[in-house]
This record gives sequence, structure tokens and C-alpha cells, in this order.
Amino acid sequence: MPASRRECHNLDDVLSVNRPVQVVFKADQKKSIYKSSVADFDSGHILITPITRNGRAAGLRTGEKINIIYFGQDAMYEFLTVVTGYRKENNVTLIVLERPRHCGRVQRREFFRYSLFQKASFKLVEFEDVDGKRKFKPKGKAIGCYFDDLSGGGIAFHTSEELVDESYVLFEFAIDAEDKTEKSFREIIKIIRTKKINPLDRKGDFEYTYGSSFVTLTEEKQSDIIKFIIWRQIEERKSLRRAKVKKK
Repeated sequence: MPASRRECHNLDDVLSVNRPVQVVFKADQKKSIYKSSVADFDSGHILITPITRNGRAAGLRTGEKINIIYFGQDAMYEFLTVVTGYRKENNVTLIVLERPRHCGRVQRREFFRYSLFQKASFKLVEFEDVDGKRKFKPKGKAIGCYFDDLSGGGIAFHTSEELVDESYVLFEFAIDAEDKTEKSFREIIKIIRTKKINPLDRKGDFEYTYGSSFVTLTEEKQSDIIKFIIWRQIEERKSLRRAKVKKK
């Protein structure tokens, strides 16, 4: 998890039945992520569905400590708990967790970040408010760019196209997943920061760097980005350890 300041929140206010969650074994140095969801609550306990990773079920021992991570519209939440046992309901064996009173909240800007340099494209968009909801309509041809900073809250990219702060674009990019598949994204983003690049610092012919925040990113897609970042960081640490061993 990132070493950043966390706000404390009442768990009952932010966690609900059917909420997808991610499970990380506290003792697992690789910090592998498992999928689950909240099935029910009772006095002092949270019941979650069996955990899976890459489509395969995994077991949890009674007394094992785990981190539960889940995502809201504007933040990521996390709490540490312990497995207290199992309970069978409607022919499904649920995992029973100790129910903490509070959880930590991490703002979007404090999400995991990862630096890379990869091709992408975007289109300018027009928008209008219809029945109180903002609708976006792409216009014009796709414009090539490169993105080099990715997080669960936004993305930074380079282009020669001049954009205006507070404007919106339809951004398309793809990332690799741990299971070797490619996940594509087609999201509305909001330009929140502009920087004109010094000619001596440019990568290619790009004149501008833009910071942005995701507008239409779903919790599931946000979870995919977070998992990608964790996986890439773990792989990089493995490579560094292998390099150190070879030098010895």
C-alpha cells in the first residue's frame, strides 16, 4: 500500500452488501490480490464470498490476517481484519471476518501511481446537460499521444495538441494484465493541469504535458488499473532482486 496519509471513516457508512472487494494476505510478501464480495453482516462480523484469483479459488485459514480493499466514487478504502471461521448459507460457504469499526480512506490523488511511456489516443468532446446529467459527444479525428503516468485517479499524457484546463477529452489506451490479456480503456477525462514542455526535455515532438482525472471510470475498471500497477511494481522488484543476485 502507498505510504500516504489516511483518513479514518466509520465502516458502516462506506461498506455495503454486494460490494466487490479485494483481499490481500497480510503475510504475503508478493501482495497478490484476490477477488471477493460482501455477502452479509451480523453483529461483530462481515461475511464475504469465497476468494478467487485468475478464476481459481483460494483458501483462508481461521486466524489469518488479511487486508480488505474496496473502491468508492472518490476514494479507495482499506481495513485490516482477521478470519474467524466459515458459515454455510444457501449452499454457499462464506468466510466470516472480524468486523472493525473503522476503515482508512485514501483520496484519488493518493492512489498508486506508475510511470511508463506508452502510445494512446484521444478525441475532443462536446458535452451538454440533459435532465441534470452530463452527456459527452466525441468530435473530430483521434489524436495520437503518449501517456507516462497512470493511477486509479487519473493519467498524464504528452501531445502537440493545445488543450484548455477544465476541458474534457475521450481518452483511449490499453494495459497488459497479469494473466497476459490486454485490457482496453475508453474513458472521458478532465484536463486539470497543463505544462508546456521545454524543447530540451521533450520526448519526441510533443509540446505539452497534461494532467487529468478520470470522469467515467467505473469501480471495476479502476480496480483493473490498481491491479496492473501493483503487478508491474512487484515484477520490477523481482527483476531488481535477480539483478542483485547475479552481481554477487
